[in-house]
Amino acid sequence: MKPNTLILGASGTGKSSSIRNLPKDTTIIFNTERKTLPFREGRDFKMNFAIHNYPQFEKAFDKALKSEKITHIVVESLTSLIEMIDEHAEKMTGGGFEKWALYNTTLSEVFKKSKSSLDKYVFMISIDQVIESAEGVSERYAVVQGNRWKKSIEKEFVNVLYSTVEERDGEFKYVFLTNKNSKYSNVSAKTPLDLAPEYIPNDLNYFQERCDKYFETDEKLESIDSFL
Repeated sequence: MKPNTLILGASGTGKSSSIRNLPKDTTIIFNTERKTLPFREGRDFKMNFAIHNYPQFEKAFDKALKSEKITHIVVESLTSLIEMIDEHAEKMTGGGFEKWALYNTTLSEVFKKSKSSLDKYVFMISIDQVIESAEGVSERYAVVQGNRWKKSIEKEFVNVLYSTVEERDGEFKYVFLTNKNSKYSNVSAKTPLDLAPEYIPNDLNYFQERCDKYFETDEKLESIDSFL
C-alpha cells in the first residue's frame, strides 16, 4: 500500500506550492478551496477540479481511487473538505447528536479510503490550529470541527509533513519538517524511521520518490488468522 500524507502548516508556508512537481497528467486535484493554484505550473494540471460539496467529492474520490490513469490524489484542502462534511451532516440530519454521528462516520471513512490505496499516493493539505499558553505556543495540530477528531487527525496518516520557512545561508527557504525537533517540539510532524532527513525541500514529488525507495517492496499485512 502507498503511504498517505498530511501536509500541515500555517497559511503562506508553501503547502499548496509543494504539489508543483507532481506528474501533471496523472495527478488529480480535488480543489475544495476553489482557488487558483499559487504557482505558474498550476495551469498544466488538467485534472484540477473544483469541488462544491461532500457528495460531489465522495463520488469523485471513489472514482479516482479506482482509476488506472491516476497515480496521485491531492485534496486541497482537507480543512475546507471537513467544513463540507460538517455542512453535509447538518443538512442530512438537522443537527444534534445524529449530525455529529454522521460527521464522525463520514470523516472516518474518508481517512480509511486514503490509507488503503494500493497504487496511489494520497496527499491532503491542512491549515494548522495554534493553541497558546502563558509560555507561548504550546501545540499546533490540524484544524477540525467538533471534539472527536481534535488532535487526532494526524494519527490517520503515515506521514505528516510540517511546512515552514527556514533561514539558510542568509536566505529564507520553504521546507518541510519531517519529525518534531527541539525547535518545533509542539508540532505533529512524523515520518517512518530513516525515511527522510529532518528537513527536506518543499516538493512532494521529491518526497514521493523517497517513499518509493523506502517502500520498494510491496507491503502486505498478514491476516491474524494465520497466527491464531
